Amino acid sequence: MAWMRALAVLVSWLVVSLVGACAPIDSFQAGLCERALLALVPAEAPVAILDRASFSTADGGAGLRLTYQLGSGESTGALTCLFAGQGLDANRLELRAVVDEGRGPLSAARLHMLKRFWLDRPEAGAERTARLADGALAVVAEIPIDLAYFLQQTLNALPVIALYGLLAASYTLIYALGRTILLVFGELAMIGAMACFAGVALFSGLGGLGTAGVVGGAVVFALLASAVHGDALRRLVLQPAAGRTPLALLVASFALAIVVQDYVRLSQDAGDRLLPTLPGRTHVLARAGEFVVAVTDFQLVLVGGAGIVLGALVWGMGRGRFGRCWRAMAEDPQMATLCGVSKTRLWAICFALAATLAGLAGVVVLLRFGLANAFMGAMLGFKALTAAVVGGIGRIQGAILGAVVIGGLETYWAAYFDMAWRDVAVFALLAAALVLRPQGLVGLAERPDRVLRP
Repeated sequence: MAWMRALAVLVSWLVVSLVGACAPIDSFQAGLCERALLALVPAEAPVAILDRASFSTADGGAGLRLTYQLGSGESTGALTCLFAGQGLDANRLELRAVVDEGRGPLSAARLHMLKRFWLDRPEAGAERTARLADGALAVVAEIPIDLAYFLQQTLNALPVIALYGLLAASYTLIYALGRTILLVFGELAMIGAMACFAGVALFSGLGGLGTAGVVGGAVVFALLASAVHGDALRRLVLQPAAGRTPLALLVASFALAIVVQDYVRLSQDAGDRLLPTLPGRTHVLARAGEFVVAVTDFQLVLVGGAGIVLGALVWGMGRGRFGRCWRAMAEDPQMATLCGVSKTRLWAICFALAATLAGLAGVVVLLRFGLANAFMGAMLGFKALTAAVVGGIGRIQGAILGAVVIGGLETYWAAYFDMAWRDVAVFALLAAALVLRPQGLVGLAERPDRVLRP
């Protein structure tokens, strides 16, 4: 199964890309330092950032040196900001000192006034956008505010589409083999997110790995945790239940979802896990006055990596030998079995792949939104299942298309309408799809002679 090895290589590439997205310059620290610079230079002067250089301090903190130019180019200077932490430290945005190389360090009183009455003001960020003649802001297109807002919401929708696409593909891989929905993949995504957070804590405590090593190790740990838990659930409960009836398998998966949720809640406690925003570069794409359309390195890597993994899955299931066996079992289980396809082995491989995809979806949730808890899996799973049904749960392409529809609907509804009604709109779409087009957007109508055994 060469394509599955290629898929493993692509997942490895995603891990490496996430590591590479851990830029040496923390964009949030840079933003604080740039706002401090604007408070110290003449108010009427445009500022051009010529260079940014980061370094570590002896006490485990971080420093950032900005080389800047005032006005049309006659005056240049440098400003150094020292922070209490770096990488994933909770105090990495705590500004300890500001040193102007022409006038020396700020006194404790001036630093306090700077932080209290300037850096904490929302207007400081807007002025940074308006005054910095940085290349990232000076050369971007000026567009109408309505278009800028729509483009930013489109960028915000991409990670949501990615995580729903991965989870919806998990549902589809198993559903196609027996026309039975397993309700456990949302909980496997939750395990992936919780394991990724635990991996961050574990590898951060080892020391010396840096942000890149911590994130890469945490992602690998999360994928392994999801795969191992998924294999245990399959061997202990789901595989035996699959030999009975589709209803027994559905009920068993529902019971397992509750068991997994309580297992994580009791073993890890029910509190939220909050991951600090990961350091990295922010790319400004367009602007409308003080409003900027921006995307981060992590957002690009997460969305691009998930897209490549899903594209490889579609290609492999359509062209590879394993994909042909999967499609044969989905279309006619009895004939596939007579032709030598092992139903048990195929189901085991598909479930392992689906569990890994679910774990990757959990990684996307944690790294993009910074939140994980024991109760997140149920809603994630139901929304991904909605995406699979709307797109056509019997086909991988349909699951991805449904993820685009549901992810876009969620994001645009929250942006333009009352967010309290967002979930109502999503599940109303599910009800409408089941009534008007039960096979989904690209799904196929059921054959009346279809054998419904797993």
